[in-house]
Amino acid sequence: MKRMPKTRLALLSHYTQLPILLDILERKRIVLGNPDAWDDKTDANMLKKYAESKNMDNIRLLCLTENPDGMNDNILHWNAYASGKSGCRINFDKRKLLKIAREQGAVLKEIDYLNSEELENQPDKWRRKLPFLKRSPYAFENEWRVMWLGTLKKDEDFELDISKELSGGLIKSVRLSPELPKSLAKNLRSFLEKRYKKYRIKFVQSWVLQNPDWERTVKKSLPSPSTNRRKP
Repeated sequence: MKRMPKTRLALLSHYTQLPILLDILERKRIVLGNPDAWDDKTDANMLKKYAESKNMDNIRLLCLTENPDGMNDNILHWNAYASGKSGCRINFDKRKLLKIAREQGAVLKEIDYLNSEELENQPDKWRRKLPFLKRSPYAFENEWRVMWLGTLKKDEDFELDISKELSGGLIKSVRLSPELPKSLAKNLRSFLEKRYKKYRIKFVQSWVLQNPDWERTVKKSLPSPSTNRRKP
């Protein structure tokens, strides 16, 4: 019998800070944020207008980026959303996150990007894609978005309960900040691996600022200094 090829695991990455990661792992919940706090005010304003058009008081979101195998790192994402020594990148199993969103009244979808001309000339097309629509300067983000609409009390959060899926491999791996000193990163990895052993999460440090494998490969391909010296 011919063996079927293994399917590639699809991952969605969330760049954030270590306190957020610890909150997720300790409480087994993911807080969806209020877009009012976003730097991209156009995106935030359009999401608020969309919620109003649906007669909903609140819209809450979680932003992620598609990362097919969890290996690809993006320096722009690190700088924008996970800067500093406490930054980290959480790699979620996309299928499991989709299941959680559906079961708890949220929606997980990929973002489409349009420029100003397309927005002006294709109104019927982009209206169907709201609120999963963004301006073309942000296309590099390859964003996916978990979105929830509803009514909340003042200062109340909307949270996804991940207690059932967390032990089943919802979080595949976590990459720690590339700015951490190596010794500190090693100790932090050891602590996290021991404390959250039951979740089988792989903790590694990002190589986006320095990749030893890259350096070793280049070094091997170059001639040694002695062969380049000219004889007197």
